[in-house]
Amino acid sequence: MCRYGLGVGNPIGSLKGTEGKATPLPETCVGRGADAGWKLNFYPLQNEYGMSGCVANLTRTAALSDLLEISSRLFASRVAVTAEDVAEAFRIRYQVYCEEAAYFDRRNYPEGLETDAYDGHSVQSLLVYRPTNAAVGTARLILPLSDSDSLEELPFDLVCAELPAEERKALPKSSTAELSRFCVTRGLKREIARTPGKLLAEAGAAPQFAAPSSGELARYAKLWLMRGLVEMSVQNRVSHWCAVIGPELFRALEQLGIRFTPLGPPVDYYGKRQPCWGSVDAILSRIKLGRREIWDVITDEGRLLR
Repeated sequence: MCRYGLGVGNPIGSLKGTEGKATPLPETCVGRGADAGWKLNFYPLQNEYGMSGCVANLTRTAALSDLLEISSRLFASRVAVTAEDVAEAFRIRYQVYCEEAAYFDRRNYPEGLETDAYDGHSVQSLLVYRPTNAAVGTARLILPLSDSDSLEELPFDLVCAELPAEERKALPKSSTAELSRFCVTRGLKREIARTPGKLLAEAGAAPQFAAPSSGELARYAKLWLMRGLVEMSVQNRVSHWCAVIGPELFRALEQLGIRFTPLGPPVDYYGKRQPCWGSVDAILSRIKLGRREIWDVITDEGRLLR
C-alpha cells in the first residue's frame, strides 16, 4: 500500500491527522492492469492551524484469478436432484419473484413455493454459499418435450410469437432448452458481509490486496449458476439455449464474457427484456478463447463437458 499527501503545496509531513479514524471520501480513481488494479481512496486531514489537506491510500485490488479463487471457496453449484433441493429452488424463486421483485402475487403461492406449468419438464440447480451451506440462488432449464418443429412448449416461443419464423429456424426444437428463473437472493450480499474476515482470508484474499466487496463477490456468484446450467445441459443433451433476459442481467453476463445473440427487438415481458439464443458449444468456445479463467469455472475446467 502506498500513501500520498495531497494539499495546497503541503507535503504530508506538515499535516497532522485529526483525532480518531478519518472518514474516507468516495473512491475517485481505480486503475486496472492485466493482473490487478489499483484503488485510490482519499482521507481528509487538518492541522492545528486549520490548514486542510488529505491523505490518499493506494491499495492493489485483486486480479480476476484471485477473485475467482476466492469465489470458488465461497460458492458451489448443485443440481437439484432430491425433492428437498427442488423445493428449496421453488422457495428461493418465491422469495425473489414474489417478495423481493413482486413480479407475481404471493397470495397465489400460499405454501411459499413459486412454481408453474413448465416445472413438469424442467430441471433446477442451486447456488450454495459454502460458509453457511445456505442456498442463495437458483436457475432453471426448461427442456423440450418432443421432436416437433414447434417451440410452443417453451415460454420463449409465446413471448416471441411475433418474430418471423425464419429467425427461429436456428433453434433445433428437439435439443433447445430455455434458461429461466436465473436469480440470486438479495440476502447474498448480507451473507458475505457477515462472513468473518478470517474466513475470507482463508478463502484466498491475499493481504497485499484490497478485500473485494460483497457486491463484487456476489457478481461472480452468477458463474456458479451458469455452471449449474452447463451441467444440466450436458446431462440432458441440450445443444442450444434460448432466453428472454433483462438488460441488467444481459450486461452482467456480457461483462463476464458470456454472450448471447439477440433475436429480434426487446419485448415487454415484466419490463423490457431481450430475446436471445446461442449454441451451447459456440458460447462456451467463445468464452474459452477470450476468458479462459471464466470457462474453467463454468465447465469445472472442462470436466463437465466430458
